[in-house]
Amino acid sequence: MKLSTVNYGKAYLARLKDFNVQLYKDRPVPDQQLLFKLDCAGDKQVQPSIISLDEGRVVGQIILLPIDFYWNNEIQKAVFACDYVVQPEYLNTGLGVRLLTKTIKENIHFGMGLSPISKKLHLALKEKMIGSVDKYLYIKSSFAYFHIACMTFLKFSLVKVPAKQDWPAEITDIGFGALRKDSFNGYDRAFNPGLIEFARDKQFLNWRFNKWFKGKYAFYEIADSKGEVAGYFVARAENWRGINVLVIADYRYNIKRDDVMDFICLAAKKLMKHNGLMGILMGSSLSVIDQKLLENSFKKVGVPSEIVTNLKLGDPDAEERNSNRNLIFANIADSDFEFNLGVNLWQLPVSKNSVT
Repeated sequence: MKLSTVNYGKAYLARLKDFNVQLYKDRPVPDQQLLFKLDCAGDKQVQPSIISLDEGRVVGQIILLPIDFYWNNEIQKAVFACDYVVQPEYLNTGLGVRLLTKTIKENIHFGMGLSPISKKLHLALKEKMIGSVDKYLYIKSSFAYFHIACMTFLKFSLVKVPAKQDWPAEITDIGFGALRKDSFNGYDRAFNPGLIEFARDKQFLNWRFNKWFKGKYAFYEIADSKGEVAGYFVARAENWRGINVLVIADYRYNIKRDDVMDFICLAAKKLMKHNGLMGILMGSSLSVIDQKLLENSFKKVGVPSEIVTNLKLGDPDAEERNSNRNLIFANIADSDFEFNLGVNLWQLPVSKNSVT
């Protein structure tokens, strides 16, 4: 056994693909998911992903997605870690510790949706929990629970996602209008400067929702009665636990404006009905959004996706804000949870672009 930990390079791609196919057998197209994540950096010169080798064979990895985030009115660079895994027979060799230690030492790091083992390791390396993304579900009919039961106990879905979805060009309600955008200008500001908020520039939005999945997501920019941009949301259709749902994969708005969140919920319900779907699924990391979702008849479901980081907050009120879920704005677009939510996302042809 000759173990080493190195930065990812193109020479390792074939071996890394084989490793992901072997370790993630329950995922749809794990090799394509890997290519998608490696493509996140685009032309940016950033810290690559990290892999562990045993005499040249890939036996561990931590995939790093370069991100920008806002905190204390400053934009900073970081990495979002996902797919942190080692071969089962290498669990007691220290490879996992080495991968994460190298990541934390060289980057501001965020992680979300932790296994019990990785959570212990993150905390042992002095990272902190800074909240969670909780999942919320709206069901339009109690009959949907019959479909959920069939999927849960019989492992069989009675319905399939419609082959085509119809995304209206405009949605209006309660003083707002949402226009569907087919291209992204991106946003060069934080919607909530007082929170930790992940940036949404043009490159990120294009990579995350358009370049590989063109036509799969519907991006809506929200404007108020004065024509000023008040936020956005991104939707797609999926079969989840046996029911067809509208997934709100991403959204941003100023949380001081409760009416914007009410509009997002109403717009989502219109899209759900328009496409003959049974429910809506979305995430929340803030107590004010939790409350608005509950007011709009959503119910909390599943296990929260906990968030860890090595970011030094430098805010005397941060601990209290963290305990009150008033510190970080994140949702299911900030983790790989949505990538494995059903299989519909990966049924479209994906990009064959090379990655390095």
